[in-house]
Amino acid sequence: LQGLIRDIRQADLSCKNLSGHRAGFVYVTGGTSLLPGLPAVLAEETKIPCQPLRALSTVKSGVTYSEETDAKFALATGAALSYV
Repeated sequence: LQGLIRDIRQADLSCKNLSGHRAGFVYVTGGTSLLPGLPAVLAEETKIPCQPLRALSTVKSGVTYSEETDAKFALATGAALSYV
């Protein structure tokens, strides 16, 4: 967990150095996003708001998806985009 916190802090510093602005939000995805309390711990440690990315659930389809399905969708989407 300390490595993740370090990486988020480093990314935040990079954002500030490149744009003059801090990161506005951290979204966690994949299986890690299912860990209870993780967003709160990350937000507390980094001082950046954090929440799981629920990309599939934001699609207005009338279908309700579980947190696990949302997490797997984000992971699959990221893997697919890496081939684009």
